[in-house]
Amino acid sequence: LAKTVVVTGSQIPLVRPRSDGISNFLGALLIAGTFDIPEVTLYFADALHRGNRAVKLDASGLKAFGSPNLPPLATMGISCSVRWDLVR
Repeated sequence: LAKTVVVTGSQIPLVRPRSDGISNFLGALLIAGTFDIPEVTLYFADALHRGNRAVKLDASGLKAFGSPNLPPLATMGISCSVRWDLVR
């Protein structure tokens, strides 16, 4: 795969107060447009996970997805921190 593919979503619909959808969308867009990570990934709750390792951990919490056997490829805070040693 030669392109960065970032899948995202939200636990709370966009029309509801406190929706996490806008934050997840903007984070996914920032990662896809800024970094060359040639993998299918999942961005949720300020963390970027390898797509084939991500699982749903919580059906109602905002940190719904994770990767129990692999740390996130990137985390978002004031800046974005990419774990380049984990990127293929």
